[in-house]
Amino acid sequence: MWIFLISCYALMGITTILLLMTGYAGVTHQPIFGINHPRIATVTMIILSFAETLIMYFFIATSKAYRPLISHLDNAQSFQISMAKIKGPIYKHVSLTILIFGIIFMLGGAADNGFSIGWLHGQLFLVGIVYYFYALKIKNTAFKDQISLINEMDDTL
Repeated sequence: MWIFLISCYALMGITTILLLMTGYAGVTHQPIFGINHPRIATVTMIILSFAETLIMYFFIATSKAYRPLISHLDNAQSFQISMAKIKGPIYKHVSLTILIFGIIFMLGGAADNGFSIGWLHGQLFLVGIVYYFYALKIKNTAFKDQISLINEMDDTL
């Protein structure tokens, strides 16, 4: 579980750096390390999608793994309710993050080909990056709550 958690945090860090690099390359129109904005954005979108999916899978996997272990306990129902409360908001924020950046990515491709208004792509990126940092805070809190709950379940077992 710890390698899984560390992988999630590492991917969140890499995604954050890539998003900032993508934004910088988009605003300045300067390549970073010889890589232009569309290529950085493509890699960023792939890594972001993978990271967000892995984060969602972390909460699903930990819930499924502990369900049979705690099923015989008297307070199993309260543990399951607590896990559902922790992972409930995560699904919404992970899905919305992927959706927002997917739209930004498609608008960027359209703007590069002259089919869209470029400023809309830039403004939506600003909204997306603010939301991304808000969602990071929620994910971090959920990770802490999930680990605390798992520790509590381990103590009960």
